[in-house]
Amino acid sequence: TNKGGCHIRGPKIVNVGLPRTGTLSFVDVMEDGFGVRACHQLPFHWEKYAKEVVIWKEHPLQIGSNLKKSLRHCIAFSDIPHYALYRSFEQRYPSTRFVMTIRGRESWLNSTEVLMKLWKGRIPMSKLYFIQKFFGVQNKLGWGREEYIETWERHTREVLTHFGNRVLLLPLEFSDSEKLRFLS
Repeated sequence: TNKGGCHIRGPKIVNVGLPRTGTLSFVDVMEDGFGVRACHQLPFHWEKYAKEVVIWKEHPLQIGSNLKKSLRHCIAFSDIPHYALYRSFEQRYPSTRFVMTIRGRESWLNSTEVLMKLWKGRIPMSKLYFIQKFFGVQNKLGWGREEYIETWERHTREVLTHFGNRVLLLPLEFSDSEKLRFLS
């Protein structure tokens, strides 16, 4: 595996868990435990090519050149925007394996609310736009409790329905060593 990040090919591993569910821990386990180049979000400031991400989500066979270049640099992917792109990964990279880090709804809501309030005025507008679009939030701050409840329930239901037993669930409460064991 080329951990340096240069044009890595082969099967992808995508964490379809929502942000704030242990996505960074997943990346750490992939890199430290398996020596796999992993991206927490996309390299090269993906928010600069967020339109390509949105198009790829809506049309899995259409992938922009900046996004395609970015995807070549990693084997494993986690967090924004990957959790929302599982159908696109599945079609573009048929050998992709999927993992879902998961966290209880109330714990996730509380953690997400704190993060969104910390980001107030600091998050790039293109990243905020993607978050608002995915979560169906109309608020300029990117936070709306009811919208996030609906998103957590919808995303969890859709992923579990779509993948069934083809997705490995990794609860947030698992230690990194337990995650490593389950991923093995």
